[in-house]
Amino acid sequence: MRLLKARKGTEVKVKFPQKETGSVIQSDQIGLHSSLYQRLFGKSFGEDHGGKPWKRGVVTVLRQQGEGRSQKVRLLFRGGALEGAGSDTCLIAPTARQMLGIRAEGEEVALIIEPQWYARAWFYWNHPDHHARVAFKLGSLAFAIAVGQVGASMFRLLW
Repeated sequence: MRLLKARKGTEVKVKFPQKETGSVIQSDQIGLHSSLYQRLFGKSFGEDHGGKPWKRGVVTVLRQQGEGRSQKVRLLFRGGALEGAGSDTCLIAPTARQMLGIRAEGEEVALIIEPQWYARAWFYWNHPDHHARVAFKLGSLAFAIAVGQVGASMFRLLW
């Protein structure tokens, strides 16, 4: 797994996906043009991941809300034939727009790439969909309990 250094935010304008054009974006996705993906991650999507959808990059979307206040949400990359996504625009679903407080098309947000080893965990920990978020948190709790049990068993065997 390659670790990415955090980069300064790339400012882009938000566009709303239009259902009639087929640009459907899920609540946990951000629609990016391939040139914008390459500018953010430093390579095209298929180069490092072999086009595997489960290895999509996590993008942090940051929106300033006045002095010293900001709102951010982490979203998975979504590419393909997305009408409206360009080199300086992105498509964001209604749920993510509501979380960011975006009310009109054309508002600017910053796209930031965080190191991938924890960005994906934080993405699922704060997932926009309640069911995915609860499932990840319960799975994390079960994993922590299992590790604790293995540690306790090893302790009893050795002492």
